[in-house]
Amino acid sequence: MFYLVLTSLFLLRGEPGLIESKQDRQKAEWDFALNDYNLRGREVDLLFQCKTTVLRRKECRHNLAVFEAKPSAANDNTLSIQTLKATRLNKSIMSALHQQYGVDTSSVLLTLHGFVGYTYTVKRFNGYYAAGKVTEIPIVLPTSENEMYSFIAEEEDASVFSGCLQQSICLSA
Repeated sequence: MFYLVLTSLFLLRGEPGLIESKQDRQKAEWDFALNDYNLRGREVDLLFQCKTTVLRRKECRHNLAVFEAKPSAANDNTLSIQTLKATRLNKSIMSALHQQYGVDTSSVLLTLHGFVGYTYTVKRFNGYYAAGKVTEIPIVLPTSENEMYSFIAEEEDASVFSGCLQQSICLSA
């Protein structure tokens, strides 16, 4: 039996590849096309990871969540595609955590359109995954120091945003 001790959190940006999506894509290719060659992990905008120590010997990083972002000029079609991609990628992460460690999670996730964030959740039910919006009200991220103080003071926005991070952190605890 493994136990994980949370030691560090990382937020990687700049299109890192997601190994869990590669594994899911390979399985789908093998199941339906009878080949699994020439596949790689999907590139993501922001990858949230933690570094853990397994049985006090080996340090390793675990992917916890993917956050996707598009500029404010992006159209609705692009945003829909981006949200679907983020949902699939987070499902891949959740599936890998469940297979490797028996961890079932249901985290609040975030997709950004400029400085506006939309929250959704991905949950596992009897081996199937479902996604849905957490709220219809978007989170408007601060763009200045003054806006940051207002953002923190407004409990609803700040609590949902911090909930994204807290839920992701709880995945590894």
